[in-house]
Amino acid sequence: MKRVILTISALLIVFIAIMCVLLCFQPRVEFDNKNTGTTNFTYRDKEIKSNISSEHLEQIVSMFENKKMKTDSPSCGFTKDVSIEIDNKTFCIACDTCGKVYLFEEDKYFSLDEEENESLRNILECYGFEFPCI
Repeated sequence: MKRVILTISALLIVFIAIMCVLLCFQPRVEFDNKNTGTTNFTYRDKEIKSNISSEHLEQIVSMFENKKMKTDSPSCGFTKDVSIEIDNKTFCIACDTCGKVYLFEEDKYFSLDEEENESLRNILECYGFEFPCI
C-alpha cells in the first residue's frame, strides 16, 4: 500500500513539475522594431489603411508586449481585414469586442484585460474602426 501511495505521489509531483515548466515557457509577444505600425480596417463600405501615431503605437506595444500566447479556438471572429501590423507581425483584433487578439504569423492568441481592451478599441476608433464588425 505504501508503495502505491509513493508511486502516485511521485507521478503527481512529476506532473506538477512538467506543468509548471510548460506554463513558465509559454511564448510571449515580443517586438524587435517598435517604430512603425499600420492599421487595416476593411468592413462594409470602409477600406482604411493608416499609419499609427507614435503615441498610439507606444500605448499598443505596451499593451501587447510580453503577453503570454496560447493555442486556442475562441469564437470571437478574427480577420486580417481588422488588424494592426507592427514589426511585420499582424495582430487581428476580435471583431465582436471580446478581449482577444490573434497573432496571425504565430497562429496563437493572447488576452487583454477589460481596461486594455477598452483602451485599444478607443485608439482604433481614431483610425476609423467600428466595433462590433462581424
